[in-house]
Amino acid sequence: MEVVEEQAPQWARAAEDDAAPPRANNIYIAKARVDAVCYDASDDTLVVASSELDGNYWTGGLEFVARCDLSERASVHLTCGAADCCLVGPGLAAVARDDGDVVVYDREGFARETFGEHDRGARCVAVEGECVARRVASGSADATVKLWTADRSASLATLAGHEDAVAGVAWVGHGLVASGSRDGAVKLWDPRLAEPCVATRTFESGVCAVACLGARGVAAG
Repeated sequence: MEVVEEQAPQWARAAEDDAAPPRANNIYIAKARVDAVCYDASDDTLVVASSELDGNYWTGGLEFVARCDLSERASVHLTCGAADCCLVGPGLAAVARDDGDVVVYDREGFARETFGEHDRGARCVAVEGECVARRVASGSADATVKLWTADRSASLATLAGHEDAVAGVAWVGHGLVASGSRDGAVKLWDPRLAEPCVATRTFESGVCAVACLGARGVAAG
């Protein structure tokens, strides 16, 4: 994983002059394959979620890394893989785990809350807003999206309608959630409605990620 400093103009100039690549101290070597990264601006920390095949079983890890010098501040060993992570508040990161749990860890590496209602591996997680501990959406191999908050372990709503694993979720404003699935469908949900699925777009192949484009809509791929 390569971290590009905000003071990057000198790199751009060096590239134009065919100079050497960025300094080695701007590269953090994670303990395993990196699956997701998020950034906590409250204390300038990168949160790195990773997975590794150990024999016949997947293990994983969560590393809290100081962006300024890429030193490790804390780490957590997981007994399963970590598929995704997002910041749910200052110093708090939610991790979607292969065992189906979504666990909120603090910057010291301690588990603060465990959301365990998914029947199969959690594949993606997204927070509504940034660093404000608002609602969280998680998608799973059980083909559902569940909504919850970082300070409680019970779901607020379950959004069912996909026919395969949900690989990407995103909040798109006005309380709406977009989800993308390996069944090739991107769905838009309004959890306030009795029939929450308000739109579906189907593609020829599975969808691995979705992102909000603000007023321009949703991107999926």
